[in-house]
Amino acid sequence: MSEREQIEARLRAYIRPNEAKTPEEEAALAKAVDAQLAYEQSGGEGLPPGVESMTIGEYSVRASAPTGAAYTSASLCPAAWAILTNAGLLRRAWPVAQRL
Repeated sequence: MSEREQIEARLRAYIRPNEAKTPEEEAALAKAVDAQLAYEQSGGEGLPPGVESMTIGEYSVRASAPTGAAYTSASLCPAAWAILTNAGLLRRAWPVAQRL
């Protein structure tokens, strides 16, 4: 299985229970796969792979290392997230203010 096929399989699992049913949704999914592939090949944003913390002067950053190959809102690239959301394939509940 190619890297692109692996990313597509992971994105299809990430958008569940939604599915790409129309040609437009399939095209959006393909664009999201391309965006995620480019993102992962470039090393993503933030700390390089395998680095959990770094310090520059008095500023220190610590990130938890991802476990497994599942996508989270932190590991899905911003472009892929936007493409999937705009196509209606990725919908997450927005926080709602509650009366105390």
